[in-house]
Amino acid sequence: VLPSLDVSFQIIRSPSRLDEFLVRMDVVNNSRTNSFWLHQVSVVGDHFYLSSLSSHILEDEKEHGSPNSSHIDKIDIGQHKSICPGQMLPDGQKASQLFKIV
Repeated sequence: VLPSLDVSFQIIRSPSRLDEFLVRMDVVNNSRTNSFWLHQVSVVGDHFYLSSLSSHILEDEKEHGSPNSSHIDKIDIGQHKSICPGQMLPDGQKASQLFKIV
């Protein structure tokens, strides 16, 4: 599974509030034959929690990097140590999720 998935994180200061930070998580499925389910994002430790801003954006990168299908879902999940996006990531696609650190 690990060689098939590229996961990256970026922490940025919120453009609307100076005391707030955002985390962007990008997951790319490099497999040409397998789909994967994204079940859970968790925080280790007691110093902060995650709150979902926008759930996911799927982009089909099979055809020259242009999106074939995309959708955005907004989910209000409150403050949690674990977030369960429940998102399938088909082969050759990318998922991006944005979280607020609280």
